[in-house]
Amino acid sequence: DRIFCQLSASRERMHLVWAGEEIAEGFLFKTIDGRGQLIAALQGALMGMLLEQWKANAIFGKTAPEAGVVNVGEPVNTPTTESEGQLNAELKVRLSPFVESMSLVIISVPVVEQV
Repeated sequence: DRIFCQLSASRERMHLVWAGEEIAEGFLFKTIDGRGQLIAALQGALMGMLLEQWKANAIFGKTAPEAGVVNVGEPVNTPTTESEGQLNAELKVRLSPFVESMSLVIISVPVVEQV
């Protein structure tokens, strides 16, 4: 693929996954509330990370929302996933000026001890 010839997009994708997982770890073991405040906080934190990447010219778009968005609504988070303690996020980013968007899915699942 010509887009990956310099590995820039691959490195940025790895960085986004790493940074997104670091942010998601801060939400582990927190109660998922019925008003959506925890999910909104996760979305805000991830959008902040994408804004930093956009300001650094690492993702492409004339505006930050054009360069990357975070989806935490359905079908990413459903009543079933919430009842299982999962807090999920989907990042759609433009890693190249020639690509419309690419999806990265981050799933934060609490580890439970088996007895």
